[in-house]
Amino acid sequence: MKKKMMAFAICTALLLTGCGDKKAEEISDYGVSTSTQSAKPAEGSTTASTEEAGTDEKTTGQTGKKTDELPERQNGGTPIWEDTFSIGNVPAEISIDHVSREMDYLHSYKMHDIVEDQIREEEIVKNMFGDTGTEVKRTLSEKEGDNYYLVGFVQGLYGSIHPEATTYDGKSEVPSWEDGEDMFYHTYEGTYLGLTYYLNISYSKLSREKQVAFYPKNPGDLVDAPALTDIQPLPNHIEGINTEIWSGKNVWEEMKDRPNRTQSSPEQLIASAKNFAEGICRIPVSEDDMKVIVGQDEGDPVQNEIFFFSEDEAEKGNLDGAVLDGYEVQLDLLHSGTSDMRYWMLGNSGSLWVNDKGVFAGYIRTSFEMEEQIADHVQILEFDNLMEAVREMLKSEFDPTKVNGQKLKINNAVLMYFPVESEEDPHEYTLVPAWAFTAESNGKIGYIVVNAVDGSKLMIMYTQ
Repeated sequence: MKKKMMAFAICTALLLTGCGDKKAEEISDYGVSTSTQSAKPAEGSTTASTEEAGTDEKTTGQTGKKTDELPERQNGGTPIWEDTFSIGNVPAEISIDHVSREMDYLHSYKMHDIVEDQIREEEIVKNMFGDTGTEVKRTLSEKEGDNYYLVGFVQGLYGSIHPEATTYDGKSEVPSWEDGEDMFYHTYEGTYLGLTYYLNISYSKLSREKQVAFYPKNPGDLVDAPALTDIQPLPNHIEGINTEIWSGKNVWEEMKDRPNRTQSSPEQLIASAKNFAEGICRIPVSEDDMKVIVGQDEGDPVQNEIFFFSEDEAEKGNLDGAVLDGYEVQLDLLHSGTSDMRYWMLGNSGSLWVNDKGVFAGYIRTSFEMEEQIADHVQILEFDNLMEAVREMLKSEFDPTKVNGQKLKINNAVLMYFPVESEEDPHEYTLVPAWAFTAESNGKIGYIVVNAVDGSKLMIMYTQ
């Protein structure tokens, strides 16, 4: 059975055909705004009144609740907020039946892009390997015993530099070191946790994104079982997740008498991940931006446990000697809602595998570095007032030709953070609370992002 590589997205290309001007604004208000007039509109934004737009629609189904009182999800019945109106000759419908608001505290931050002289490559290598770090300039190959997670990760980077290349297609090998015109990646070898490790550092000049990935040469050495050459994070107690690993049988049934060796609490795991990200990778994070629980299975918390095994033996139906040791800590370095769109806009994410010894594998990527928090408990509009502002903004800002006259449907609101570019420096941003809405027309999906303070447009990604 062919190993299944983990997919790593290096840079998501956004088709932002309607971004508009995004100006930085220092926010110092607190609490929740009850009026669309109580928050200063972003410079350059326009809000047309219903009368000016020539419509007399009346909003229906409003909750009358403040934003912090909104339910996470409305299951059937009356939507959380709904309205029908027109944008030029295009019929539009807002029907919000799902609201995600995972941010417990709304702040505003000052940030800057990572430019090439701020990568700190030598420092990261020194932090991780001490004096043992050496450059690796050869072909990485699974056949030669290189970690297949590392090979798969670097293959993704190579493809970004050489999108037309087919030399390594279908092969479990790839050059370990590349310097492209707009992107580079470098691989190092050294001693970490007393074992031989590989470290990969990459940077894209186009997205200004830095990535750090690291994996042991032989995963089994981490659990004193060299024969266990394979490692994978698996959601615990979910049946069938292992169909590609063990002939469709249930790993968890087989492993029920072999509990996870890691005794650290989720709080301790997160603290280890934070120390690693900041101390070794030089990426500032908050413990609020990390989580061990990755989902729910019929109401029960689900965690990704780190599974050490031999794939060759597993293919024969044999899990003798397999070990569970560690958990995956997921990072959203500027946490927002549950939409994947946050990665497109912020480019910050990560996955660190942690056990009682510390962080032993994973990756982190980031596009920004924090400078300072400039406001606490930022004032945002109540949801009813926000939606009224969004409706009027769409009448003046949305281009109906982009949907070919098809009906526009807007649903699923996500409270998140969004970077607003500074007028003085294109590499500096203010990170502000924002609402992102899914927009659908003729079966195609787009996104609308508005400032949570005043409802003004931050970005419109039209359906493609």
